[in-house]
Amino acid sequence: RGRAPFFSKAGEADAECSFLVMSNIVSKLPEKEALAAAEAIATKIAGETSNSSLRLKILLSLFNMVEYPAGKYTVFTHVLRYAQSAQVAELLLPSIKKVETWVKDWGLSNDESRAVYLAVANLCSGQSSASKEHLHYLVKYLSTFESTEFSLDTVRDEVVRAAVEFISAPDVFQCDMLDMVSVQKLQGDAALGPLFTLLSLMLTGKLADYLSFQKANTQLISKLNLSHDDIVTKMRLMSLAALGSESQSGEIPYALVKDTLQINDDEVETWVVRAISLKLLEAKIDQLREMVVFSRCTQRVFGEAQWLDLQSKLQQWKVNMGSVCKMLHNTRMSGLAVEN
Repeated sequence: RGRAPFFSKAGEADAECSFLVMSNIVSKLPEKEALAAAEAIATKIAGETSNSSLRLKILLSLFNMVEYPAGKYTVFTHVLRYAQSAQVAELLLPSIKKVETWVKDWGLSNDESRAVYLAVANLCSGQSSASKEHLHYLVKYLSTFESTEFSLDTVRDEVVRAAVEFISAPDVFQCDMLDMVSVQKLQGDAALGPLFTLLSLMLTGKLADYLSFQKANTQLISKLNLSHDDIVTKMRLMSLAALGSESQSGEIPYALVKDTLQINDDEVETWVVRAISLKLLEAKIDQLREMVVFSRCTQRVFGEAQWLDLQSKLQQWKVNMGSVCKMLHNTRMSGLAVEN
């Protein structure tokens, strides 16, 4: 009754040692008995939030020692729930990079994968150091609905969270969720239709598009706890990358950057440097010609149109390389003819 003695401060080392011994025994049991024992031990450990760091450490040790995929899945669900309820999520964040590999290795069903991805997303929610992971696992969760029948109500909260996370994230500029079935369902919803429009223009439009939208939807921005100024900053950066992607020559004049980003003349280079520092693009500033010379730009979305564009560029490179090889061959043959 009450807190178990081996979880008292004086008994932390003994508690950890005792559970390590039990975990080792579990790893040697037949699968059915091992699953039952792992479930019982995990339930016991996660029963309280006192000594949370120690309890999480023991749960992770049990997770590592369990041999069978079903057992690892069972214990890991306890780990995720406990880390969140005991408010020790930051201790588990280094491990979540392996989640997708584990899901594949364990051969989880779609429902089980869905549960894991949502639990990881919930774990990352509110963690400033895991905003990218929060969005990533929300998108992974939503992807599990792609080949199933479902209503928007089933994923409403998660779709909104994912959209808001992308819109507000200051260092995330690429997302492929616009064509997802769950996101597309926003269009037909009276309340959330404008959110889809906002997400769409951020992924495909420029600053002027957002400003026009914002004038007509000021309440939506505040209702979603979004910052207009932060969105303007992000849209300026993404609009700059879009200019580079759209340019056939790879060169953009300062004047076009100024007009598109709606900034002063003396701010152009500052915004280019800022975009480069965020690895949104790679470019050089030609001050004499007042040109920005792009060598790489982040694609905000990478769908069918982007694949076709890549295919076209690869085909052109193939033709160019063929011409170079032919020219070298002809030069070599000419040289041999002269020697003879």
